[in-house]
Amino acid sequence: MDFLVEKSSKQNYVVTITEVFEKTSKGVVFGMNFKPEPDVTLTTLDDTPEM
Repeated sequence: MDFLVEKSSKQNYVVTITEVFEKTSKGVVFGMNFKPEPDVTLTTLDDTPEM
């Protein structure tokens, strides 16, 4: 599953989530180690996973 991270600095980062995300059931915590920055949107390239 790929995520497109858009920062205010006009830089695009593609973060690939390992299959561990797929094997994990409810209570999934996103720990991509992103430092808190303003204007950061997380958009899924594919379908939005049901939580």
